[in-house]
Amino acid sequence: MTNSIDTKIGSRIRLRRRELGLTQQRLADLIGISIEDLQWYEAGHARVDVELLLAFKRTLGVELSYFYQDGATLNGSLSIDKI
Repeated sequence: MTNSIDTKIGSRIRLRRRELGLTQQRLADLIGISIEDLQWYEAGHARVDVELLLAFKRTLGVELSYFYQDGATLNGSLSIDKI
């Protein structure tokens, strides 16, 4: 059973990965996890722990709030709502 916050975080990871033009394999390599794990995170089937969330934050170039807010700010300058 998926939790709504896990689904939301996973969808935000997937959205930002696609915006950056990264494949799942490339992002998984950059983070240091398997592609299978990334697929589970993006689908919201697994919970992203704090350490891993920080790795996603750094790699994807977003603030932590990006994963929780619908109109999150990327690097303090671009709002998702305005894209």
